[in-house]
Amino acid sequence: MSGFEFEHPRAGRANRVSASSGYVDQANRSSETKRGDTFVKKQRLLEEFGASEGFQAQDMLSKEQVKSILDDQLRKHGKSFDEELIDAIFSDKTSISRDIYGRISKRDLCDAYIEIESYFGENIGKCNYKINELKKIKSEYEAQLRETSKIEVANQYGIMENSVLTITILEAKYIKLSDYDSQGDLYATVECGDQVFKTQHKEGMQAPIWEETVTFKISTGKEEIRVSVMDRSIMKQDSVVGVLYIPITTLSDQQEIEDWFNLEDPHGGYGESHGRIRLKLWWVYSKTKLIEDRIIQTDEDIEKIFNDKNYYADKVAKLREPFPWIDNTLQNQSSHSITRVPPANDYSLTSYKSEETEDEEMKTNPIVKVVNTVFPAERTVARGVDNTFDNFSQGVLGLRSTPWFRMMQWSAIIYNLLTLCSCFLRSDFVNLSTCVLICFSIAKIETSKRWQFRLIVYCLLASWVIDLIWIIMHTSPWWRRVRYDGDVELGMRRFVVIISFLSFLFRIFVLLIFWKFSLFHRKRMSI
Repeated sequence: MSGFEFEHPRAGRANRVSASSGYVDQANRSSETKRGDTFVKKQRLLEEFGASEGFQAQDMLSKEQVKSILDDQLRKHGKSFDEELIDAIFSDKTSISRDIYGRISKRDLCDAYIEIESYFGENIGKCNYKINELKKIKSEYEAQLRETSKIEVANQYGIMENSVLTITILEAKYIKLSDYDSQGDLYATVECGDQVFKTQHKEGMQAPIWEETVTFKISTGKEEIRVSVMDRSIMKQDSVVGVLYIPITTLSDQQEIEDWFNLEDPHGGYGESHGRIRLKLWWVYSKTKLIEDRIIQTDEDIEKIFNDKNYYADKVAKLREPFPWIDNTLQNQSSHSITRVPPANDYSLTSYKSEETEDEEMKTNPIVKVVNTVFPAERTVARGVDNTFDNFSQGVLGLRSTPWFRMMQWSAIIYNLLTLCSCFLRSDFVNLSTCVLICFSIAKIETSKRWQFRLIVYCLLASWVIDLIWIIMHTSPWWRRVRYDGDVELGMRRFVVIISFLSFLFRIFVLLIFWKFSLFHRKRMSI
């Protein structure tokens, strides 16, 4: 494309995957075919613009006149042409020339029209390429997650064994020396619990550069990091010129942080800063949680690119609205061409969820496809549920993260026991079938797929509704004593009613846990 750089409202967002040479190589095609496609479209467009009422083929057109021509084409449908596209046609970033009044010829108008359409088409291709690359990255994360989940063990604080904090002491500046006669032989010490690290000293420098890395083992997640900048002295004890305290809880998002930090007065005084130090910190307390977060971020990136793709597709459709014949013309061009712009419906975003998974069962089994549907709002709610449970686990239970897998196991056991107890006097096929499906999915957790857990969620929801109807209809008759009732029969009926009610309430918790698990597209469920 010849230099047109049309910016849309989301143009400033950076994507993690760029359209690299893989896409460019894939998109190349013969210049003869490309010129043939463009020539056919250009001739038809010239005929359309040339036949417009009140204008001759050789006329120079202003922005208002072009808008009038395109609006005339759409007036019978009660529409008007997109103002944003008009601005793009007359943009300085297109390759067409203008006269001193900013007008363009009809031939240049056709060139700009084709140029903009090609730009959007190429960007749709780039979006497809990025989406495929991100799906590959996501598959690699899922494979890592399955392997990590098998071997990771958490201690009583919710911290994995061999949890490591990595700190790189990069440099310092503006150091306020304690003695006027000091030569500024500075070094840094880092303390974490009973572990201490000391850097090399830098002679005669008030802005030392160390670039040294140390790792500390973390066991409780309540440790505090103390960083001290020391002034080395030969004649007397080394003096502390500045200190920094960092609670390790500030690193609990498991993201690498690199930043400048202010050094405080080592004697606890208040006032001006004693210098600044640049550190790089990264704490991993759960590899499983870290990979899960990366999978969620990848899903969000994919969704953003889908939105961009849908934006470009919408612009292509609006460009073609005045001239419906463009779709047919393009369909008659060489079908092997990769970079040609296909009909607008080829680009349209039908649904994020339908392109999210690559499971073969989605393609062959329509029931699986329906069950596997995840609505965008569910992910937003799930993040709120995660935060609520994590706050409870950290604040009340003293754990680093929520033990989701353990909660799923215990909730399944309790739900199975309640279901068995409620079946003494009542038939409960739905709950029994759901229990069997849950036991099978947990027992075969390494091969279980997302759609199976989505099916469990729907079964739990159905059983909850059925139990609600049963409780409304049978609580009162089963609780009353009837003629010829013995104490055993009455007690058994009341026992079943109580158990059914407890199971009804507890199933809300079970439903919440399995729903949370079912949202993530991977074969191994999160822990």
